[in-house]
Amino acid sequence: MRAPMAVRLAAILLLLHLTRFHAMAAAAGERRAGTIVWQQHRRQVLLQEKATLLALKRSLTLPSPSALADWNESNGDVCGLTGVACDWRRQHVIGLSLGDKNISGPVPPVIGNLTRLKSLDMSRNFLAGQIPAELSNLRGLEVLDLGHNQLSGGIPPSLSELANMYYLSLKDNQLSGPIPAVLFKNCTSLGLVDFGNNDLSGEIPLEASENILVLNLYSNMLTGKLPWWLANCTYLYLLDVEDNSLTDELPSGIIAGKRQLKYLHLSNNYRFSSHDGNTNLEPFFAAVSNCSQILGIEAGAVGMGGRLPSVGQ
Repeated sequence: MRAPMAVRLAAILLLLHLTRFHAMAAAAGERRAGTIVWQQHRRQVLLQEKATLLALKRSLTLPSPSALADWNESNGDVCGLTGVACDWRRQHVIGLSLGDKNISGPVPPVIGNLTRLKSLDMSRNFLAGQIPAELSNLRGLEVLDLGHNQLSGGIPPSLSELANMYYLSLKDNQLSGPIPAVLFKNCTSLGLVDFGNNDLSGEIPLEASENILVLNLYSNMLTGKLPWWLANCTYLYLLDVEDNSLTDELPSGIIAGKRQLKYLHLSNNYRFSSHDGNTNLEPFFAAVSNCSQILGIEAGAVGMGGRLPSVGQ
């Protein structure tokens, strides 16, 4: 009786082994199929984004036929194109660096189709016209640099939809109108805001992120007072509001205790005054003395009055 039992046991073990083998083979086949599907999907996405990049190139006014020469139909290495960065899976275009390439003409709205972009740099060119509202489609954008161009019109309020943005530079353009209050209110990750050297008017928004480290608003036509939310920016590094038409007392309360503040530029705001009816400079200098990292203060051509504290104080 033992021999038939042993045979049956061996047969059962063989059947289990074969079943397990088929299951493993099927699983491996599914993984291979899944990998193939994923690779095909990745290639399809990159082809779509390549089509957007080629459309972008056609919309740009480039300085010569050789500019962005590798952006062509025959080049299949999308992630290797000049100025293009992809994510680690090489599945999406997440960075576009086209700064300092002598590009002119308007900012093409087609950029808004690159919805996985995290960084867009088109600074130091000759771009003109308005900032397209389509940039608000780039909901994952963290860095936007359009500085040093010839852009005009207003700052689109739709940029407030870029909630992840922490770096925003529009400096050295010809932008006009107010700073959209909703931009400062909604973009709570903003750490650097540089709107210097434009034609912006109106007041600085009254609500903003406490994460701001650098606020450059120099050389505009801004009016009103410095907003009190600046006092809550614990790590404020630079505040530059030179060459505006601000009307305020010297910002003693705002800068008091700012251990990281290094640069404070207030010059050419002729309606700035000191405390106690423009007679008392001591609160301002006392606040400055507590800014242990301060390297530079500019407060020329303002309307402050009063007696300078002694060197010992």
